[in-house]
Amino acid sequence: MNPLELFHFLTNLLRNEAEVIASFFVGVAITLVGAYTLRRWVLPQRDSDTELAKKDVEIHRKDAEIARKDAENAALARKLEAEERQAAELANSIETTRKKHLREKKQLREDIEQLNKQVQESGQNHTEMSSGAEALRAELEAARKALDLYKRKATTVVVSYKKQLAVQTDHVKAIEALEGRIWEAPPRAGATPFQPLEDRQAPIIAVTNLKGGVGMTSLTANLAAVFGQQGKKVLVVDLDHQASLTNLCLPLERIKDLARGDGKLLSNVFKARGDFARVAWNNLTHLDDAGSCLLAASEELADVEEHAKAQWLIQPDAFDMRYLLRSALHDPLIQNRFDMVLLDCPPRWTPASINALAACDFVLIPVLLDRTSAEAVPRLLAWLHSLKAKQVCAEMSILGVVGNRAWRKDKLSTRERGVWKTLRDNCADAWQGPVHLFERFVPTNARFADAADERTFAALDVTLYPIFEELIAEIEQRRAQHDESRGVATVS
Repeated sequence: MNPLELFHFLTNLLRNEAEVIASFFVGVAITLVGAYTLRRWVLPQRDSDTELAKKDVEIHRKDAEIARKDAENAALARKLEAEERQAAELANSIETTRKKHLREKKQLREDIEQLNKQVQESGQNHTEMSSGAEALRAELEAARKALDLYKRKATTVVVSYKKQLAVQTDHVKAIEALEGRIWEAPPRAGATPFQPLEDRQAPIIAVTNLKGGVGMTSLTANLAAVFGQQGKKVLVVDLDHQASLTNLCLPLERIKDLARGDGKLLSNVFKARGDFARVAWNNLTHLDDAGSCLLAASEELADVEEHAKAQWLIQPDAFDMRYLLRSALHDPLIQNRFDMVLLDCPPRWTPASINALAACDFVLIPVLLDRTSAEAVPRLLAWLHSLKAKQVCAEMSILGVVGNRAWRKDKLSTRERGVWKTLRDNCADAWQGPVHLFERFVPTNARFADAADERTFAALDVTLYPIFEELIAEIEQRRAQHDESRGVATVS
């Protein structure tokens, strides 16, 4: 196609398709305008939002950094304030020290001046000092000799203390070896020896049972009352800090009198450091005009006993506390003034009860005729046998077991006879030898409770007196058998 033909073609096309072509170019123009608008306004806006978000993050980061810097600056400010305060304090301290040094310097100058004066005075006294130098040398030599002597004495004392420490250590080991059975420790050297009954006037009977509530105190008090009615001078000793025997034997007014001051009490005997018989005699309370007396007890006895036991345990060379009562009651001062001594023991092992066993000639064991009370007697006898075997109370003998508070007056009930029969065999096994069971028993009687309230003795009642007479007659018979066999008990 030549150019002329092309021109005519285009001219015809424009004439015939002018609307189509116009629409085409309009579309193209609109497309170009839209593309331009999109490129010029929409896309840059999205890029701007992204950029703004990045700037916000950066701003937050810078804000955080500024806050951190502010915190650090605040901390530095506080630290600076603290250091400024320290600096101020240091400045004050330096100023104080400076003033102190100025005072000391001034004082030093004054001291130097004083020393100069003293030197001048010393120079004047030089001649006199020279003449006394020989005397000083002589005194120094004497002091050296005295020091040597002191060193030798100190060495001797140290050696002595070491020996005492070794003895104390051995003593502690011996106590540990007893595993709590401290009362079975062998008697210490120098313990008060036991005076045989044939060399004394008044037999000593300890009424004891480790089971409480079996009537030990009542039996002791009423036996003493009947012995007194028979013309004997009786000494009764209350060995229990509960003071039941004291309350039974004395009216309330006299008990209050005993409590005043140091009081006439058994605890004073345990506090003593010697002359125990004299202390005991001075603390007796008269019960009647015939000469019977009471060595009373109070609650103080518990503390005094513990103190005495502690001293005995920690001082191996001290007086053996278990024989304190023996020392008092075996003394002629007591023996020659009484015909009978009755000891009311507490229902437990205490220093006082051990003292009673170590001092007594006989042990009398009251028991209720029921299974529970009867079971306690063999245990007591086994412990007594152990103490006797360990030589703590080697001379002690069992006077016997007496039934107390029986159901009837004339004879035992079937149940009581069964308990009594079983008790005989069990006691023999525990004591490893025959034990006397008293034929005469003490029946239950309302007079015992009434007499306790009235602070009198039920045994003096017309219905009970013959029973206690029979019991005392059997006790005297047992004592006679003991004298004949020289301490070997026999079964009646």
